[in-house]
Amino acid sequence: MKSKAASIEHVGQAIRTQKRMQPSKQVVQSSIRVNTDRLDRLIDMMGELVIAHSMVAQDEIIINNGHHELLKKIVHTSKIVRELQHMGMSMRMIPLKSTFQKMTRLVRDLSRKVDKNINFVTEGEETEIDRNMVDIVKDPLVHMVRNSVDHGIEMPDVRKKTGKPEYGTVHLSAYHSAGSVVVEIKDDGKGLDREKLIAKAIERGVISDGNSLSDREVFNLIFEPGFSTAEVVSDVSGRGVGMDVVKRNIETLRGQVEIQSESGKGSVFKMRLPLTLAIIDGMVIRVGREIYVVPTSSIVRSLRPDPKDLSTVLNHGEMLSLLGNLIPLFRLDSLFDIKGAEQDPARAIVMVIEDNGTQAGVLIDELIGRQQVVIKTLGENMRDIPGISGGAIMPNGRVGLILDVGGLVKFATTRNEELRNLTSNQQQVMTLMSIELNEKHFKKVSQLVYRFSGINLKDGKESLVRARLMKRLRALRMGSFEEYLKYIESDRGGEELSCMIDAMTTNKTFFFREAEHFNYLREKILPELKGQRLRFWSAACSSGEEPFSLAILLMENVPQIKSRDVRILATDISTKMLNKARRAVYEEGTLRDVPRLFLQKYFIKVLNQHPLAYQVKDNVSSMVQLTLLNLMDSWPMKGPFNVIFCRNVMIYFDRPTQQKLINRFWELIEPGGYLFVGHSESLSAISHKFKYIRPATYRK
Repeated sequence: MKSKAASIEHVGQAIRTQKRMQPSKQVVQSSIRVNTDRLDRLIDMMGELVIAHSMVAQDEIIINNGHHELLKKIVHTSKIVRELQHMGMSMRMIPLKSTFQKMTRLVRDLSRKVDKNINFVTEGEETEIDRNMVDIVKDPLVHMVRNSVDHGIEMPDVRKKTGKPEYGTVHLSAYHSAGSVVVEIKDDGKGLDREKLIAKAIERGVISDGNSLSDREVFNLIFEPGFSTAEVVSDVSGRGVGMDVVKRNIETLRGQVEIQSESGKGSVFKMRLPLTLAIIDGMVIRVGREIYVVPTSSIVRSLRPDPKDLSTVLNHGEMLSLLGNLIPLFRLDSLFDIKGAEQDPARAIVMVIEDNGTQAGVLIDELIGRQQVVIKTLGENMRDIPGISGGAIMPNGRVGLILDVGGLVKFATTRNEELRNLTSNQQQVMTLMSIELNEKHFKKVSQLVYRFSGINLKDGKESLVRARLMKRLRALRMGSFEEYLKYIESDRGGEELSCMIDAMTTNKTFFFREAEHFNYLREKILPELKGQRLRFWSAACSSGEEPFSLAILLMENVPQIKSRDVRILATDISTKMLNKARRAVYEEGTLRDVPRLFLQKYFIKVLNQHPLAYQVKDNVSSMVQLTLLNLMDSWPMKGPFNVIFCRNVMIYFDRPTQQKLINRFWELIEPGGYLFVGHSESLSAISHKFKYIRPATYRK
């Protein structure tokens, strides 16, 4: 510039060019793809780490030794473990964007089909939820969006007459609120008609009178199975199955659904979901010597009641006066038969809980403290226990049951109503049936069952035997085990003995149960099977869900299946269960894991049946040969079988019988064939004839 060889503009341009040529300092984000099984395993181990650390941190030796430096280090470790857990949970979170995009296409297609003009607005697509919840949330969203489009938004000419814009608006949003994820669907349609809902409910016999119902209770009628206000049944609405699915799926996720509506102005549906299915913030409580966990999101307050605020209704139900309102008071010790609990409400603690706008008081002995717990499932044999949603390992190593607040309120209310409706004779029978199953009774029942079926009822199965026998006692209206055993001995035809075996061995099941087995079969085993002849055996098929699931899987994944020789043998010890399998009719609950496409392709809806049921199509049932077979008897079938399913059967037999069965399975399975057992069963300690492949999966 001094020599005037270049102007200021040229120098400035040269400097800018040099800056552009310098390497960029932007950091390029990188990522790697990780198998979801590994991620799930990592999260599980984090949960175990949290449990193990809690056991150490709250051990009496640590707390009472007065070593402050050690306590300081444990507190520091607690912070690291907590941060690690939060990081692990964030790895499971994915945004709702893809789900919302599917709803956009759904609204576009539906609006054309029903000839309505609709603006669809989405907000909060980046809101994240647990990846395991995304697929479950999809179905409720579909039904609620369809409901808004078909029932909510009016036709264009109707909207013009009422002074509304010709285009209706459906607004789908998601956001975080109070530790939960809220998914909200709002429309500016006609809203819910209270009188129409009440009239429809009375017509269907759901209620007898709607005058005393609040708006919330009336709106919740749309969640009743089979309930619909549509005048014409179409492929969009009128079948009465949509909103029932919404409620059931949301409750499966420990969530809640709320409805707000104003006639002529529109409706708002809110799904309130937990952030994750793996952990829960809970209040640890004690009743007697038992420990329970109550989700903090369901707790309103806790108090020690004044005796003057307590009252009874017809000498049955207890009530608590709280802030001018009467709420029902339930005793956990009577609901769950807990010994040693405080009986005087004035000396105990009342925890006020709320579910779906309904409050109730629960009588407990002690509030131990708030704690974040890792949720553990209770297994197949303890599914659907009223008032219990799962379990958690407590710091002292014991198991604390997690209370299902909604189910608890419903269970307690139903039980009180049943007690009020009992006759004196029925009350006497219930008193008689509350006796314990003594050693003599247990030994006699065990001998009968073992002689008939080879099933071993030893090794601490007294509680199982008693629970199963109670079903038969109620059915026969008998008051004691002595009376029942005499009845069996006098039953020359053996019919009652068969019924008792059914009660001992029959468990609730559903299609594609333990899906990882079917996934492994589809991904790893079926591609290996190249032969013309394929043979499968469901050795304890119960009511047919397992072999029919297998048939559907084969029809979907075996190439040229019609030209190949494919057969599925299904056997069971129970005539009752086999007859149900031959009918092949199943309620909607057992089909919850069947993909919608499969439901349409392989099932036929049974008309005029409540609750809703489906029948397996002939092309599926024809693949399955149903045969009565006691595994302790001689086996008439001949192998070889490619795959045998014998899940949750070994647990009923003693060790010698288990070894005998394994040897017989080994003889019937072709070399390289597979044997599936239950997740609580292991062949390692029984036999070394099969090679361990993965949990509950073995190969010859």
